Amino acid sequence: MKKILKRTLYSLFILLIVSIAAVLLFGYSNPSKLPGDLQKKLDTFMAKKENFSGIVLVAKDGNIVMEKGYGMANKGEGLANQPNTKFRIASISKTFTATAIMQLEEKGLLSVQDPLSKYYPDLPNSESITLHHLLSHSSGYVDYFQTKEFELDHKYSKGELVDLFKDKPIKFTPGKKFSYSNSGFFLLGMIVEKVSGQSYEDYITENIFKPAGMGDSSFTVENPIEMAMGYVKGEPGPKTDPSIAFAAGDITSTAQDIYLFDQALKSNKLLQSQTQNKMYTVYSRSFPYKYGYGWYVLETFGHRNVSHSGGYPNGFRNYLARYIDDDLTILVLSNQMETNSKALTRELASIVFGKGIWFWQKFI
Repeated sequence: MKKILKRTLYSLFILLIVSIAAVLLFGYSNPSKLPGDLQKKLDTFMAKKENFSGIVLVAKDGNIVMEKGYGMANKGEGLANQPNTKFRIASISKTFTATAIMQLEEKGLLSVQDPLSKYYPDLPNSESITLHHLLSHSSGYVDYFQTKEFELDHKYSKGELVDLFKDKPIKFTPGKKFSYSNSGFFLLGMIVEKVSGQSYEDYITENIFKPAGMGDSSFTVENPIEMAMGYVKGEPGPKTDPSIAFAAGDITSTAQDIYLFDQALKSNKLLQSQTQNKMYTVYSRSFPYKYGYGWYVLETFGHRNVSHSGGYPNGFRNYLARYIDDDLTILVLSNQMETNSKALTRELASIVFGKGIWFWQKFI
């Protein structure tokens, strides 16, 4: 009898240890037990993120449930982050570049199956690389941000930036793999200019910003005081020259304007629904990443979403998630390098869906 009791107590002890370890390792929580309505739940959660600096926007069924600023936009000036604070959205800009390319295809001015050689025949491998490959990060081009010659604070011409990667050996046969590359989207911006006859900046302004009502979005900020400053370990981030990003990540915007972009897509104001479905189809993958045209295509908590991160070396960490079947949009804009905006976005989604979140679900 004593042996049975001892074994039972030992088993319960092991079970308790395993349960505690699971919580510590995987961070499981149950948001559905939080009291009150959705806005209160979100507020309660964010109140615990004492070190977060940035903006959080959550919209459901066409209504903004939460839009708040946290921390400082500019410590030196004593300015707090506000919903209208402007941020460098970095690679979320790629969704705009992809939208521009798809608009031009709808107009019959190009095809995503066009070889790059149609526009830039002198580029190495341009006959085997298509716009489809550039849009889906499957071209094999080396990311110029990763080349040893690249410098954050150097002012580049477009030709100089292309020179950083064009003669590097491609990493694989085009179309065979996913490999994130700013180089591909830089080239797509150049193609927008060649096909439209406008500068990339003018095209995006006239064909996306204005139709969507994005009056606070631009490529330059005339009054820097309106702009959040990026921070790395509490200090201003390294200097960067605006020329380094172009169509791969140069847009400056606000949380409200990004939401207007989201709504303009949902209402088919910028693209037809069938064209958007084409963008949200998976064309390349490398675990845990699945990519369409300018969007990661994911399933989180059993809900399909299209998302994109946006990080800049001088301290910006952003993430946009659009649960398009649920009419849910979650945006995190942060001006501190240490923020994991993707994980925060997932945690907010878990609250909306009333589902527990495991540690790994914050990242995959």
